[in-house]
Amino acid sequence: MSEKAMEHGQEWHTSYWPLLGSVGVLFLLPLAFVFYFVYKNPMMSVICLGIGAPLTIISIAGWVKEGIEDAHGYSEGHSVWAMPIFIVAEALLFVGFFAAYWATRLTAPVWPPAGTPDMPVTIPHY
Repeated sequence: MSEKAMEHGQEWHTSYWPLLGSVGVLFLLPLAFVFYFVYKNPMMSVICLGIGAPLTIISIAGWVKEGIEDAHGYSEGHSVWAMPIFIVAEALLFVGFFAAYWATRLTAPVWPPAGTPDMPVTIPHY
């Protein structure tokens, strides 16, 4: 713990916002895409998006609020802008990965592409 925190009597605490955000992103992207493109079930995809999008937004807002406020309810330093920018940058990084994968997959005439080695689903071999 830092000396500044020790002077003010603050202690480390855990946060449940990252876990809530992870669950929201799980519903938001992978499950929604799987239900829509793999299982051809748009209703389940909409339900996953309806759960995942608000859950992700709420968790980002809560995590940012927790990050910029200390125990006394006021903010310090550069964390007012640094925390939201960091979280948005990380989220957009993963959105880009998923978008690139699905753009590649949906524009390919055959999936997997020709010449792809056969990989068993249960036990991969080297």
